[in-house]
Amino acid sequence: MLGARKRTYPHGMGVGEENLDPNLIPPRHTTLEHADFDPSLEEAFFATQTTDYHHHPQHHLPFDHLTCQTNAPPQPTRTITTPPPSYRPNVRYDLLLRDASKANRSTNISSKLTSTPVPKHKQSRTLSHPIPSPQRKTSKLAHHHPSTPNLALPGPSGHRNPPATASSIIRTLHDLCGLPQEIGKIYEEKGIHKLYQWQEECLPFLKQGISLVYSLPTSGGKTLPAELQLLRCSLLQQKKALFVLPFISIVAEKAESLSRFSNQLTDSVEAYYSHMGKMPVPPGKQIMVATIEKAFAIVNHMIEEKRLDELGCVVVDELHMVGDGDRGVLLEIMLSKLVYLRPGAIQIIGMSATAPNIEEIAYWLRAGEYTSPFRPVPLHEYVKIGPSIMDNSMKEVRRLVPVHPNDRDHLLALCSEVCPTHSVIIFCSSKDQTTKCADDLYRMMASIFGQNGQNPTHQNPFQADMLEYKKADKAILLSNLKSVGSKDSIWDRIIPYGVAFHNSSLTSEERELIEQGFSDRVLTVLTSTTTLSAGVNLPARRVIIRGIKTGIENITARVYKQMCGRAGRAGMDDYGESFLMPMNPKQDTAHVKRLVSSPMEPVLSSLKGACSHAIKRIVLDSVCGGIANTFTGIATFLSCTLIAQQIDAEVWTAKITAALDYLISQGFLVVLVHAEGSHHALPSPEEQLETFDATPLGHACYKSTLSPEEAIVLHAELNKANQGMVLSDDLHLCYLTVPLFDLPLDATTWQCLYRIYEGLPDIHRKIADMVGVSPGQMFNNSEMCDRVTLRRNEVKNDVLVTRYDSNHVCARFFGALALSELIQETPIEAVSAKYGLPRGSLENLRKSAATYARMVMNFCNKMGWVFLEALLQKYCPRFDHGVKEEIVPFMDIPRVGNIRARHLWNAGYRSIKEIALAKAPDMARKVRGLGPPNVAERLAGWIIRGAGELLEKQNLEMRKQLQATLELEAELHARIAPS
Repeated sequence: MLGARKRTYPHGMGVGEENLDPNLIPPRHTTLEHADFDPSLEEAFFATQTTDYHHHPQHHLPFDHLTCQTNAPPQPTRTITTPPPSYRPNVRYDLLLRDASKANRSTNISSKLTSTPVPKHKQSRTLSHPIPSPQRKTSKLAHHHPSTPNLALPGPSGHRNPPATASSIIRTLHDLCGLPQEIGKIYEEKGIHKLYQWQEECLPFLKQGISLVYSLPTSGGKTLPAELQLLRCSLLQQKKALFVLPFISIVAEKAESLSRFSNQLTDSVEAYYSHMGKMPVPPGKQIMVATIEKAFAIVNHMIEEKRLDELGCVVVDELHMVGDGDRGVLLEIMLSKLVYLRPGAIQIIGMSATAPNIEEIAYWLRAGEYTSPFRPVPLHEYVKIGPSIMDNSMKEVRRLVPVHPNDRDHLLALCSEVCPTHSVIIFCSSKDQTTKCADDLYRMMASIFGQNGQNPTHQNPFQADMLEYKKADKAILLSNLKSVGSKDSIWDRIIPYGVAFHNSSLTSEERELIEQGFSDRVLTVLTSTTTLSAGVNLPARRVIIRGIKTGIENITARVYKQMCGRAGRAGMDDYGESFLMPMNPKQDTAHVKRLVSSPMEPVLSSLKGACSHAIKRIVLDSVCGGIANTFTGIATFLSCTLIAQQIDAEVWTAKITAALDYLISQGFLVVLVHAEGSHHALPSPEEQLETFDATPLGHACYKSTLSPEEAIVLHAELNKANQGMVLSDDLHLCYLTVPLFDLPLDATTWQCLYRIYEGLPDIHRKIADMVGVSPGQMFNNSEMCDRVTLRRNEVKNDVLVTRYDSNHVCARFFGALALSELIQETPIEAVSAKYGLPRGSLENLRKSAATYARMVMNFCNKMGWVFLEALLQKYCPRFDHGVKEEIVPFMDIPRVGNIRARHLWNAGYRSIKEIALAKAPDMARKVRGLGPPNVAERLAGWIIRGAGELLEKQNLEMRKQLQATLELEAELHARIAPS
């Protein structure tokens, strides 16, 4: 704490606290009743609203809760007490009103309106569409924030109305969404011919621009309404739209899917992940598909550039991720900024299959809510204990018979009932278990179907011969796996039987091939870790959950439901089945019963679970982002977060105070004291106003999106590097770009590290000494234990604190050694063998370093460390692709990876222009590795064509930049020209 006194923050107007007319705010003890509410008071208040997000009123006043009424049953009169304008830090509008408003809100639209007229002051201000069908008793749609404008716009004149003979989907999308028939045709080509009833219920409200949060089971079609609204936002409203997804693989998949619309309608779709996507965001309408981290950066950039009014719609898939650690913190801060800065002006659409407290989340986002149990393919959940198959009530349904002597847990029996006609996903507790399970299945199948010419020894329980089923396609899949560098012999054994595994030890190219093979049903049995349950869309007829743990932790009800949700593929399966198989039935029975019968855990704010550093981060964000610079302003902004609904006001206020004290004491913020309304030379304490301003360190932390604790460690390291850095070798800079925490190394093998250290050249030992690596500690760790777990956080005095010690330094140095070899184009198989790390882990390390390097670069920019910034900027593309500097430009050419880029360079090609002007026969003859002559020439033609398209794209970007420069120059001349 600062000093011995208790810190107080007098109320005053700073950033985020504009002057409101006191006459528009009820006095402290004024009572407002629903029956006597004067709508003119609300009209007067909203008349003061301004669209400038840097100058907004305190929009969290209670009028929205007093007007959200339809012709609902009479409610008992309730009294709401409002605070005065100059409320103290421990009093906030939203917390005082929350309980009353939740009890009083009639936000759920009744399933049917009667003909009885509704008094004007009780009518909804914004919802004018018909109420959802009364037949859907289980669904409900709630009102949104009353300041939400009606954003429904007429379609452009160039779009034709569909003819009377148009198909159902084309006419439906035109009538409900105002979209041109080209959109409907594309959906028709995708196999979508009709909307589900719940989708038709939601679309009219989305068309009005109403923010909406909806929850349906997996495979319920949640994405389609959101996609349609993204298209409306871009096509009809001519605004930017942002689609936020949790994983890179899903971002790439969705961006590719939406690009079909951009090709048809000349609308821009761009993916934002890793190094992909232009930053800052270019002007003009655009659909941006981004990871959570990239979406956070996009919103921050648009706030800084005062361009948030260009954003019309934000869609968040897997909204329950708001409770997922540090990524959840970023998601919550981003959405809270949109709610606070542009209330009602930016439509927010959230989707989740596993958010039981959807009403609370919708209340936070000032959105309507919709829930339904609809699932197009029925799902049957079972529990397997021994040979018995039981339903959710733990009543036996049937008993399994072993189909092989080694099939002790009946896993092969469950697979044989549906394969190969249908597919099976087996979820395992660890990646080692996925490999072992796949190998076990292969061994049993080999004895059934034979292997290497040997005769079968057991009877076939499957529906067909697993070896003969799509045999040619399996051979192609094996060939493709080898072409991307996979030399794992297990593929040769298991893939001929239609079996594969999916985990983080695989490279991204291997995972993509396995996923495609499973989607095409070339592979019919896939063993995987639980991460696949929230990854790319890979449904199967049957899901088997082998054990109740993920790692050493029990799976939660939310993860269980996500895994079960993979069962049943619309259009291909009549139903889906899930089987939960506890490995220790006697010990696990209680948890199994909770999983199958208990409701899912509510989504809790990550700020609540990670308060020690996350609240500091959001306080710093509010100051650095220009949102608020006084205690009251910060508290007002934080009242728009999800955590503000989940903890008491007194606790929240104390945490804000503690966060400010920490940020000031560590040099992130400084306090400026002003005299408020006083003309005296020495104002009294009552007339003083404290505002906060960010230091260069604070701005660097904000720009890099690091936590304050991480920023302190990084600042010390970069300060040290500025005083002396080894530039004759890549290793020192690689160390600075290896992330501080969450390394993709499952655990550091200390014996391996010490052995490698013993063989290092002198220059590398010097770098190790400079960064603080201790050989003695490595030796002691290698003697005491083979593995040391790296913990990021630990609890001290009931407070979660960040832990960074010498073990982390050694682990980062170990990662830096591997990374330096990767960017020198050492084959990944050789690096994997040397460091004892899976190829997938090495690839994740390189990608994490690329992301972290850009964060460090932004940090250096705000600190004014120009030399380090330039050095990092030069290395970032090398981390992106794992290549040397000279072939980095070739990596943007389609169908060119690092190996092919090196072959092009070795063949004498030195620029993209030379490749674009080359002749296909010449390239096929000169470049190694393009395959047989007939294949090589065709592939060379694709590479040449891709280089030409890339050159054209680069030239177009340069022309746009030149045009913008000329327009700016003309504008400046016009300003300074004499009148």
